[in-house]
Amino acid sequence: MAELHLVCEGAGNGLDHRVLMAAIAVPARVPIRVDPAGGHPQVRTVRAWLQSPARGDVVFSVEDRNYRPPVDAEATWQEADGRSFMWRRHEIENYLLEPVVLSRALSSLRAAAALPQAEEEAEALLLRHARPMLERHAGLVLHAQLREVKKSSRLKIELNDPRPPAGPAGAAEWLAAMQEEIARMKRDCIAVSALADLQPDAVRSRFDTILGEVKSAAYETVPTIPRELAGKQMLSAIATELGRLSAGRITRRLLEEDLLIGFEQAYSEGRYPHDTDEFAELRARIENSR
Repeated sequence: MAELHLVCEGAGNGLDHRVLMAAIAVPARVPIRVDPAGGHPQVRTVRAWLQSPARGDVVFSVEDRNYRPPVDAEATWQEADGRSFMWRRHEIENYLLEPVVLSRALSSLRAAAALPQAEEEAEALLLRHARPMLERHAGLVLHAQLREVKKSSRLKIELNDPRPPAGPAGAAEWLAAMQEEIARMKRDCIAVSALADLQPDAVRSRFDTILGEVKSAAYETVPTIPRELAGKQMLSAIATELGRLSAGRITRRLLEEDLLIGFEQAYSEGRYPHDTDEFAELRARIENSR
């Protein structure tokens, strides 16, 4: 019988793997293998290999949204027969940044230092570390948007392989092919430099708009922080503060371990807050794929 796979980012027994085991594989009605692929580019490679006709397995995948717009992620969940998904939150770490999860982790770590424990205190901790991240977040959203501007232009500013005429090609043919490719690249570079969206005033205006949105009241509230801001950076900032308060006894690894435990508990108890439960939705799609 064909196996059911869920390919994700990260390493074996890493954070992605363990979250998906707790929220999808363990409560599933059918056996589901969670297969970590490493970095983001490898997810599709591993997925393609697992679903090859020779294997005949059913393969799903999920990846971080990062700085792509929420509408891109939502589109993957709206495909009725889709098997490749993008988290609605920034990345999987963001699902561990809910105050109910963070407060449980802090309570578990209180033996190492005098730490906040109530959910309200966890919310204050999130807000304190979110504010210094806003400008960086706006800059990286801008970068992602401008990459899409360049991509949609279909202009190639890298030097591709030369393409000499079919058949035996000598030095003259290879040199001519290289000169042609160089000329093509130069034309595309000139065209890219002339794109309206990449002009200084346009870039500045776009950045000001993004920064205004990021600095709006919505981003300074706890519901938005676990969804939009970079989860990895937030975890590092919190771990640094806790390490200082505990004289180095609390590390990021230790914090992640307790966050995972807090997530597993809150999710299994039905106390995990969410507008939409991507874990249950993804689990149901995998279960119903046979």
